[in-house]
Amino acid sequence: MVDGELAGCIKANLTPNKNAREVMIAYWYGVNYHGKGLASAVLQRFLSLLKEQYPELVTAHAFTHSDNLASQRVLLKCGFECRGDISDFQGEALPAAVLHFTLKF
Repeated sequence: MVDGELAGCIKANLTPNKNAREVMIAYWYGVNYHGKGLASAVLQRFLSLLKEQYPELVTAHAFTHSDNLASQRVLLKCGFECRGDISDFQGEALPAAVLHFTLKF
């Protein structure tokens, strides 16, 4: 919430059957909040809280459409590395124009 308005959402899904060693991160922010550094600040804090809550975490995953340069900059700024174009992840089909990013805790 920013000034009483929902600015966006961020979530984490722990990967099943991996002893909570991997997490998938997803987020969105309203257009009014793009380009203000909010996404990077919130994601950095969120990752810190996840690591405190789940010290066994080893890897975080995130995905962006290949044309979503702003989201890619957020992930890179927060320490993620681009693993390249993918068409599936853990057996789940994804659109061809998706980039996979990972962060080692």
